[in-house]
Amino acid sequence: MLRLNQLGYFDPLKPEDAATMTRDTKNNTVDLLIKVKERGKNSIQLNGGVSGISGSFIGASYSTNNFLGLGETLSLSAQIGTLMDNVTFGFTEPYLFDKPVQAGFTVFYQRYSYDQGRQASILAGTNLLGYYAALVRKPAELRDDEGFTAFVSYQLRRSFARVGLTYSFRDQSVDPLTDAAKSYFKLSRFRRRRRS
Repeated sequence: MLRLNQLGYFDPLKPEDAATMTRDTKNNTVDLLIKVKERGKNSIQLNGGVSGISGSFIGASYSTNNFLGLGETLSLSAQIGTLMDNVTFGFTEPYLFDKPVQAGFTVFYQRYSYDQGRQASILAGTNLLGYYAALVRKPAELRDDEGFTAFVSYQLRRSFARVGLTYSFRDQSVDPLTDAAKSYFKLSRFRRRRRS
């Protein structure tokens, strides 16, 4: 009962929900027939708004905790905006190869267009765009961030504890505003390569 309730697939179960019980004294086991009521497994959300830091955006997400009735978890979310984009896709298999092994992955992409003059104007409460336009060669700095996370975990015998392993990969790129910043990033990368 405890393990079924921990799945989150059904309304909370109580001992009286066991309809029939058949004992097998030869194998020392018990077969239970339990009446269950499945919870809503799908979730759909829509959002949008305007933010001083992120600009205007619109987003949607979908998730299910029992994909195709097999217990898998699937999630997809996307947020698209004037300054920021964020897309994430994830999948989890709770019982891989009919063993208590949980495995899954998450893939993501993010883009952020950072306009230093605009952000400084918002924080200072005065228009500083002209000042920053004189300092930089272009209006915005673009930051791209993409990658994935993969994980696997094993449930220890006769326990609710798990032991697991996670691997993450992330690739970030920055298109700097000024020639000085670009030179600094090149120098940092050169020094890192020399050390390794």
